[in-house]
Amino acid sequence: MAAVRLALGALGVEGYGTYAAVMGVVGAFMLFRGAIEQTARRFVSHEYGKGSVGDVQGAFSAVVVLSIAMTVILIAIGETAGLWFVVRHLVVSPGGVRSAVVAYQLGLLSAAAALLSIPFAALVVAEERMAFFVVVGVLEAIFALVASWSAVMCPRFGLEAYALTLAIGALASLAVHVVFCRVRMPHVRVSVACSSGQLMESASFLGWGALSSVGNAFKYRGVCLVVNGYAGVAFSAAWDVAIAVWTYIHGFCGDFMQAFSPPMFKAWASGDGRRLSSLVAWTTIVSATIAAVPSAFVFVFAPELVGVWLGDGAPPQVVAFIRCSAVNVVFDAASNPLTTTILATGRVRLYQTVACIFSLLGFASAWALLASGRSAWTSLAAVAASNGAALIYRHLHVRFLVGVRPSFAVRPARGPEQGRTGS
Repeated sequence: MAAVRLALGALGVEGYGTYAAVMGVVGAFMLFRGAIEQTARRFVSHEYGKGSVGDVQGAFSAVVVLSIAMTVILIAIGETAGLWFVVRHLVVSPGGVRSAVVAYQLGLLSAAAALLSIPFAALVVAEERMAFFVVVGVLEAIFALVASWSAVMCPRFGLEAYALTLAIGALASLAVHVVFCRVRMPHVRVSVACSSGQLMESASFLGWGALSSVGNAFKYRGVCLVVNGYAGVAFSAAWDVAIAVWTYIHGFCGDFMQAFSPPMFKAWASGDGRRLSSLVAWTTIVSATIAAVPSAFVFVFAPELVGVWLGDGAPPQVVAFIRCSAVNVVFDAASNPLTTTILATGRVRLYQTVACIFSLLGFASAWALLASGRSAWTSLAAVAASNGAALIYRHLHVRFLVGVRPSFAVRPARGPEQGRTGS
């Protein structure tokens, strides 16, 4: 939040709004980033879990190939449809088109660097060297501050200087990822001779994950657009504030799951059902608790927090939006370990399809509520309800798929050699 305030002060409302707009266009082409991250972490950690018989280098090489392919697709679409949209339809100040185009090109470069970093980050996670991400986080924070400073020092080209500094930071982060993996994990190298079987399996996993990403795009970005269409810009701002609160709270349990996902992947790969069952039990409870404590505080004291944070400029119904978001984040946090368990099995076709259906139901419910004249905040309540229903489904699906009960009562789970071969 501090970085946002600094950038806003350096660029002004108009400059910062232009950068946010062009990065929104870039973000539209980055919908599948989460699916790539899931694929990379699952397959690399899975091979580590197999021990001496695992082909870590083959899995790593396969996800590197996929990341390069997705980067090429990103640039191809970005330099055609995306650039056309920025030039022809993006609303910017008179004379600001050139700056917007330059910022957009640099934003594409930052996005490409982020995609190429994913396999190396997955390798670090699989090795469970989590201290590395502290260094990366500090590096990114430094570049964010330098970007704001560069915008102040170059007022005539403030937006370009800001975007250029962030792009250099993204490239520096990619370089740090690559160098760290080469130095600390010299036994893993990129090989063009990765098996076609591994590549196809990873691509299939990525494809089904992309389906879920599309559903999430409808559930969050789509509903935000519907709110804008039915209720106006002010209520869209309330939605954005609520999602920001969700992001900050969810970040705590997200970091927790990043640390615990490799042991869960490895437990499944090694056939250690008892350990997997215990991990699912404890991580579900701890993740939900980590989210529930701040969410309860936010839910109860939302009016006071809004008064301190936003003051008289608070959007309408923002308190109700924030309270719905606080409930939503608990459902998501409790779902994270269950989702990780399902991903560990590699049998995701049925799961990703049903998860996408729940997301689309949340979108449709929000649209129906707004179309019927309900208050704008009910749109986020509909999303939270769909996530709550999806949580129940994940619980049942985990029991059906691997025989794990997410509770303190530990029972053996079916390992890879015992599991079903279907979806």
